[in-house]
Parts: sequence; C-alpha cells; structure tokens
Amino acid sequence: VQGSDSLMTNWLIQHAGEYRFSARFVQRSPVVGSLHEGEVWVPALKIPTVQKDGFECPDEHIRTLEDRLHKVDRILVVGWKGTEKPFLNLLGKHLTGEVFITVVSDSQENGDATYRQLASTEIRVKGATVIAGGFSAFVEQRLATNLFD
Repeated sequence: VQGSDSLMTNWLIQHAGEYRFSARFVQRSPVVGSLHEGEVWVPALKIPTVQKDGFECPDEHIRTLEDRLHKVDRILVVGWKGTEKPFLNLLGKHLTGEVFITVVSDSQENGDATYRQLASTEIRVKGATVIAGGFSAFVEQRLATNLFD
C-alpha cells in the first residue's frame, strides 16, 4: 500500500481481519503503517485479561525466566492484580525456593487480593508485606531499602 497516511490507515482498517501475526519482535520507533521489506509494522497491543493464554514477549525470554526463577528469593509486585493464570502457574512451577513477597498497591484491600492470588499457587511463601498508597508512597517512604535486608 502506497500513498498518504490516510490511505494507509484506511487500508489497515479494511483489512484488519486478514493480519497474520508473528511471534517475532522487532524494536523500532513505532510508526503506525510503517512499511519495511513489504510488511506493514504496527505497534502490538494486547489488553490484559484473566483468561490470557500466552505471553507477549519472545519465547526465549520465557525460557530464560524459567531457567532463572529457582534463584529468586524475593518478589516485588507493583500495581499487578495477579490474575493471569499462565504466569501464576509459571511462577508456581519454577520458583522452587521460599520467597518473600512485597506487594505495592493503591489500597490495602487490593494488595491483599494480589497476595492471595500469589499464595494460592505452588509458590512457597516465606513472608509477605502489603504496602498501600501506590508506588509513589513506596518510593517517598524509601521502603525499597527493606527489600535488600
């Protein structure tokens, strides 16, 4: 497709159901409708859902994570609800040692819910802290230093 940006945009919209997505990731400035070697490159976005069945990263990254999780003894969770089952299952399977979990959330209630999600897996929890008030409060109160004690 060649022509103006509006022609490119219209073509992309009209053919949206025909896209073939690749597991290949390319790092570059995201320009909607950018052409490269006969391919149209657009930023990939996926809305998080509870039933997500995969990961939005190269398979090599997942293999590296799986290979290294056995060394993890602390987890810092910031603003994540912990509802993605495939990721929770991956953690439960590959975190083989006991871990201390710190959850930073906007409220105590939401942080407790995230902790319960993590604790409901095979993860062996050594201890946990929930910090309400969000990431800004976490930084302002210098609570990150406690992670390294």
